[in-house]
Amino acid sequence: MKHLSLKLRLTLLHTLVMSIVVAIVLGLLLSISSREVLSNVQNDLERRVNESYEDISVLGNELIFDSDFFEIQDGVYLSSYNEDSLSLLYGRIPYGFEYELPFEEGKIREVKSGENNYYVYDSLVPIKGYANIVIRGIVSYNDAEKEFETTIKTALILFPLLVALTAVAGYLLSRRALRPVSKITKTVKEIREKEDLSRRVDLGEGKDEIYTLAHTFDELLKDVEKSVEREKRFTSDVAHELRTPLAVSKMAIEDALDKATDEKILEDLSILKNKNEMMTKMV
Repeated sequence: MKHLSLKLRLTLLHTLVMSIVVAIVLGLLLSISSREVLSNVQNDLERRVNESYEDISVLGNELIFDSDFFEIQDGVYLSSYNEDSLSLLYGRIPYGFEYELPFEEGKIREVKSGENNYYVYDSLVPIKGYANIVIRGIVSYNDAEKEFETTIKTALILFPLLVALTAVAGYLLSRRALRPVSKITKTVKEIREKEDLSRRVDLGEGKDEIYTLAHTFDELLKDVEKSVEREKRFTSDVAHELRTPLAVSKMAIEDALDKATDEKILEDLSILKNKNEMMTKMV
C-alpha cells in the first residue's frame, strides 16, 4: 500500500467506502422492497375479498354472482362457500390447490400447494335475504417473488457498474484535489534544475491545507532567496575588501624581489609571492 501513489490510494479508499455504502443501501432497499411486495400482494387479496360481496345479489332464494366475481383480478381467485355445509357455491380456485382447506375467518395464511405458494384469506359475509356465506380469496405470491428475484439480479448486475463508476469518479476527484500538489512538485523540480530561487508556486487564493502549504512554501522560498542574496553581497564585499591589500602586498613583494640580493631573503619573498597569488585566486 505504501508503494502506491497518494492519488491511487485515495481512489481505492473512496471506492471501498462508497462500495460499502452502496451495498448497505441496496441491501436495505431490497429488504424493504421484499416486504413491500409481499405486503402489496396481501393488501390486494384482502381488498379484493372485502369488495367481492358487491358482486353478489339475491334473487328469490338463489344467489346471483356477477361475472366480475369469476374474473381473476390482481391474481386473486375468488370462491364462495356455504357456511354450514362448507360446500362450494360459486367461483374458481387455482389448479392443484387443496380443495378442502379448513376455513379461518379474517386471517391471511400462507399455504403451499405443489410447487406454488399461496396467500389465503377467508371472510364470513352476511348476505341480506340469504344466510351467511364464506368468501375465500387465493393468490399466488410466486410471481411476486420471481419479479423480486429479477430485481435482485438486476441489482447484482448494476452493483459492479456502480463500483466502476465510483472508482472513476474517485480517481477524477482525487486527481483534481491533488492538482495543486502536482504543481508544487513541478515548481520545486524546476527550482532545483534551474537553480532559480525567484520562482514561486503561486496557487492563488485558497483556504484549504494545500493552499496554506503552498503559501508557506512561497514564503520559505522568499526567505531563502533573501538569505542567498545576502550571502552573495557579503561574499562580494569581502572579496572586494581583500583584493586591495593583496594587490598592494603583491606590488611590495615584487618590488622587494627586485631589490633583494640575499638568497635567503629572495627565497622567503618567493614563498610570500606564491602565497599571495594563491590567495588572489581564492578571492
